[in-house]
Amino acid sequence: MPVQHEIDTLYLHGNVVTMDEANPRADAVATAGERIVAVGQASELRELAGPATRVVDLGGRTMIPGFVEPHTHGPIYSQEVFDSVNLRCPPLGVVDRFSTLLERLRERAEQTPSGEWIIGARFDEHSFTDDPRLPTRWDLDEVSTEHPIFVTHRSGHSAAANSHALRLAGIDENTPDPRGGSLDREAGSQEPNGILRGKGAVFQVWGLIPELDDDAALARLSISQNDYLLSGITSTHDAYILPGWARLYQKALARDLLPVRTTMFLDAGVAFNANGQASFVSGFGNDHLRIGAVKLFADGSVPGFTGWLTEPYLTPVNGNAQHVGSPTTPPEVLAEQVLRAHSQGFQVAIHAGGDAGIDSAIDAIRKAQESDGRTDARHRIEHAHCTREDQLEAMAELGITPSFFIGHVYYWGDRYVEHILGQERADRISPLRSAIEHGVRFSVHSDSPHVPADPLRDLYSCVTRETSGGRVLGAEQQIDVQQALRAVTIDAAWQSFTEQDVGSIEPGKFADLTILDEDPLTTPAEQLRHIGVAEVVIGGQTRYDRETSDKVKTFVDVS
Repeated sequence: MPVQHEIDTLYLHGNVVTMDEANPRADAVATAGERIVAVGQASELRELAGPATRVVDLGGRTMIPGFVEPHTHGPIYSQEVFDSVNLRCPPLGVVDRFSTLLERLRERAEQTPSGEWIIGARFDEHSFTDDPRLPTRWDLDEVSTEHPIFVTHRSGHSAAANSHALRLAGIDENTPDPRGGSLDREAGSQEPNGILRGKGAVFQVWGLIPELDDDAALARLSISQNDYLLSGITSTHDAYILPGWARLYQKALARDLLPVRTTMFLDAGVAFNANGQASFVSGFGNDHLRIGAVKLFADGSVPGFTGWLTEPYLTPVNGNAQHVGSPTTPPEVLAEQVLRAHSQGFQVAIHAGGDAGIDSAIDAIRKAQESDGRTDARHRIEHAHCTREDQLEAMAELGITPSFFIGHVYYWGDRYVEHILGQERADRISPLRSAIEHGVRFSVHSDSPHVPADPLRDLYSCVTRETSGGRVLGAEQQIDVQQALRAVTIDAAWQSFTEQDVGSIEPGKFADLTILDEDPLTTPAEQLRHIGVAEVVIGGQTRYDRETSDKVKTFVDVS
C-alpha cells in the first residue's frame, strides 16, 4: 500500500464505519496533515508508522465520518442560550404553565435596568396546562412597562411583544400587515394585541434589538461551536446569514474561534446588490468557511400555524376553521428570486414546511431550470415537513434535494396529532422512507436552536419515529440506521457540494472524524440517542477529547 506521505497519526483497532460504498468497513486509518491518506486493516497500515507517528489504539471504539449538520443557526443559537430567558417546555425547559412564563420574565425584569430589552425564547402555548394560549401585549405589560419585551414562539416564526416594544417599532392601529406576516388585532378593532405571526411581522420588532459588539458576539458564538463539537459535528450549514453574521464568522475564523467547518446560506439582501447582481456565488470561500446557497422563504412554520397548507389546520386560528397559513413570499416573487439566483450560479435553499409552500418552491425551481438549463444545481427545500408523494416525484424529476427537520417527529409529533394536522397528515411529516423509494437524496437536521444540534438523536428519530409522548408517528416512514447515517454524513455533504472533501472516510478527504463509544449500526434503536461522543478530529487536529476536556453542552435535552 504505497503512501507518499509521512504519517502523522495512525488509528488502529477500531470499528471504522467509512460511509464509502466501495470500502464500507475498516479497522485502521492513517492521516497526514489535514487529510486521510490510508484506510484499511491494522495489519496493513501498521507498517506506515514512522518514528514521529502518533499511534492511537481505538480499543474497538467506533470511528465514523464527522457529522455534517445541514441546517443550523449559530449566532441565533448562541444568543438565545446566553441572553434569553428560556421559556421552553419539557424536555428542553420547565415552562409548562402560562403563569410560569410570566414569572420567569418578571424575574429577569427585576434584574434588568429600565429601558433595556427583555428577550424570551421558544414558548409553546400547547404545553401550558393552566391557560393554553399565546401571550398578548397586555400579558407582557403586566411583567413590565419599563422594558421592551419580546418573546419568541417555539416555531421561531411567531412572537409576542409588549406595548413598549410595539411603540418602539411604530406598530399601532394604523400599521398594515407586512408582507410575509400578520399582526393579530383586538376583537372588533384594528389595535394590535402584540401577537406577531410570520417572518415579516416578527422582524418588525426583532430587528430593533441592539446588536452586540464583536467581542461579545464572538464569545457567544463559541457556545454553538462547543455544542456542535460535543455532539460529534465537524461541518455545519448555517442556514440564514445576515450581513453582521457573515462578518462575525469571518472574524471567528481569523481568531481561530471557528473549529467547525461552516457553509453560510446568505440572505438575498447579502447575496445580491440593489440591481440584482450576485455579490458572490455558491462555493466562494475556503475549506473552512464558504458560501453555500441563497436562503429564500416560501412560507412560515407549520407548528406556528404560519406554514402554508392546501388543507386547513386541525385547530382554528383566531376563530378561523379554514385557516391554511399563507406564503411568506408570493409565488410569483419567489419564482423571480429563484431565477435570479439560479441564472447567476447560486444554489437556493428555500424554507418551505407546508405542502402549499412546497408547491411554490418546486414551481419556482422548475421555472428557473426551464429558463436556464444549468445542471446539477442541487437546489434545496428546507424542512419540507408536509411533503406529498407527488411532490417527491417532482423533486426526483428536477433534482431537488430536501433537508428534513426530523426533530419535529420527537419534539412536536404529539402536537401535530392533537392540535396541528391530525393523525393522518401527522404520520407523513418528514416522509423519509417515501423519499428513498422515489430516489430523492436528502439530509436531516436539527434547525438549532429550535432543538439541540444532536445528530445521534436525529438518527434515533429517523429509525424509531417516536414522539416525546411515546407515540410512533408514521411507522411506515421509518428508515434503517445506515440510511439515516447517510443523511448526516455523505448525503448532507453532497447537498453542499463538499462530498469530495468530507462526509466519508476515504484517502484524500479531510481527516474529519468522530469517535463514538458504540456502533450505531448495531446499537438498539432506542439507545441511539444515548451513544457517547469520545473524540472529534477536524483536519487532523483533535478539537474535542472527552478524557481531557472539561467542556459540557450548554443546550441539552434532559429526557
